[in-house]
Amino acid sequence: MKTNPGGKIAPNEVIGRDLLIRELWDRLEQQSIIISAERRMGKTSVIRKMEYEPPAGKLAIFRDLEGIESPVEFVEAVWRDVEAYLSTAQKATESVKQFLNQFKGIEISGFKIPEVITTQWKVLLAKIIEDLVANQDKQVILLWDEMPYMLNKMPDKEAMEVLDVLRSLRQTYPKIRMVFTGSIGLHHIVNQLRQQGYSNEPTNDMYPVDIKPLALKDATNLSRLLIVGENIAIADQNIPEVIAKSVGCIPFYIHHLISSLKFANDTLDLASVEDKVIESIINPQNPWKMEHYRERIDIQTKNTYSFRY
Repeated sequence: MKTNPGGKIAPNEVIGRDLLIRELWDRLEQQSIIISAERRMGKTSVIRKMEYEPPAGKLAIFRDLEGIESPVEFVEAVWRDVEAYLSTAQKATESVKQFLNQFKGIEISGFKIPEVITTQWKVLLAKIIEDLVANQDKQVILLWDEMPYMLNKMPDKEAMEVLDVLRSLRQTYPKIRMVFTGSIGLHHIVNQLRQQGYSNEPTNDMYPVDIKPLALKDATNLSRLLIVGENIAIADQNIPEVIAKSVGCIPFYIHHLISSLKFANDTLDLASVEDKVIESIINPQNPWKMEHYRERIDIQTKNTYSFRY
C-alpha cells in the first residue's frame, strides 16, 4: 500500500472505518445524515467507500459540491448524476421532459438549464428526484460532499431556499436519503442565515455524525501497511505506533509523514520520526495545511458570522 497524501484513496485502502460505515448504513435505514469533521479526518474517503460498496438494495450517488456556486448549478449537477443512472436502466427523465416541453421554443443542450427558466430550478429539481425514485427499485442515497461550502457561496436567500427544498424532498420521497458532509459545520451556515431572518429548521430530520480520528490500533495498522508498501526499513517495531500517535491518528497526516520519511537514506528510527513531525509543522511550504486549524479557531473565538469562511 503506497502513501497518497491528499489524494483520492481507493475504497479498499480506507483503513479503520468499517464499523463507522456499518453504523452509517444502519442509520440510513431510518433517516438522512449530516457528517461533520475537521479537515483531513477522511470523511470524503468514507462516503466514497460507501458509494463503491453499497449494501444490496441501495443506490449510492456521490457528488462533490465544493465548486458549485448557485442553485441552478446544483440542479444541473443533480440532473447529470440522475440521468446517468436512468440511462443505465434505459429509461428517460420523463417528468423533466414533460416539464420542459411546456416552454415552447426552448432548446436543451446537455444538462444546461436554459436561462429563461432558471427561476424554475426548484420545480425542475423536484421533477428530477421524482424520475429517479420512479425508476429505481433500490433505496437512493445521495452522498453530497461539502454541502456547507456550496451554501456558503450562495446569497443568503438562495441558500435558505436550497435547504428548504431539500428538506421538502426528503419528506415527499421516503425512498430518498441524503448525506451531507462538510468541514465547515452546517450549523454555522444555518446560524448565519438566522441572523438574516431565517427561521426554519432545515435539518431537524437528519441525524448528526461526527467523524473522529482513527482508533490507535487502526492508525498503527495503516502506518504499518504504508511502511511496508514504501519499503521503509525501521529500527524499532514500535515505529508504526509512534507515527500514529505523533499525528493524532489522523489518516491524512499519517500518509504525509510516511511519504516524507520514505526519502531518508538511513533506517528509520524514533528520533527521525520526531524530527520530521517538527519539521513538517514549521515548514514554510506548509505541506500539512496547518493554517486551517488556526483560521477555524480564530473565527469561532470571534463568534461572528458577518463574513463567510
